[in-house]
Amino acid sequence: MSRKVLIFLPTYNEARNLGNLVRDLRRLQPAASLLICDDNSPDGTGEVADELQRTVSDVKVIHRPGKQGLGTAHVLGMDRAIAGGYEVLLTMDCDYTHRPEDVSLLIDALAARRVDLVIGSRYQHPDGLRDWPLWRRAVTRTAHLLTRGLLGIRYDATNAFRAYQVSALERVPYHEIRADGYSFMFEMVFACVAAGLSIDEVPVELPIRQAGESKISNAEVAKAILSLLRLSVARLSAQLKPKEARR
Repeated sequence: MSRKVLIFLPTYNEARNLGNLVRDLRRLQPAASLLICDDNSPDGTGEVADELQRTVSDVKVIHRPGKQGLGTAHVLGMDRAIAGGYEVLLTMDCDYTHRPEDVSLLIDALAARRVDLVIGSRYQHPDGLRDWPLWRRAVTRTAHLLTRGLLGIRYDATNAFRAYQVSALERVPYHEIRADGYSFMFEMVFACVAAGLSIDEVPVELPIRQAGESKISNAEVAKAILSLLRLSVARLSAQLKPKEARR
């Protein structure tokens, strides 16, 4: 039996990718609803999104007045998934680093494995980062090792390619997540683990971006480091509490 699926696409300066991606998703996932959230992209992504809403079935667009961060966009997408009565929320980037043909892998695994969250893992795939330059591999691998070592998260927690059971999202206090940028992704997994959600991964390949530019700035890296330190301190404090106080 088909499930009610919402595919959430946060965008900023993705005019060169968005149209093709939406048409690919509509072809591969004809029953899914698509929700685009654009932060007033100066390259005209918002106008592309509006045209897709007019010409492609079951595409909705949210326009925000300015760049408010990836994390706040994902919070909005989760709110819409819950309010809309969807069963599955699939989140992905719009730069083709998350392949539209892999969407079904995550959605199918969510049902087949009976878990609350499935994450696409580039580290479980033998060619997960095959096309990435060495320095990019080093950066993302370092981030993975830090979330694993400092936060105890064994999943690919920095990857936004994931599928949630919407009913499980209601058990996660995601509105309380402080990170508003890219570090939202690993803080969300941290919150899911704390809330007792069952999590699994499927191997996926992440091709290198072909059009447009990466949005990860030095400021975002600094914010991610601060978020890692904040969460690691919170985790350590929780571990040091007497057992009676944790109940």
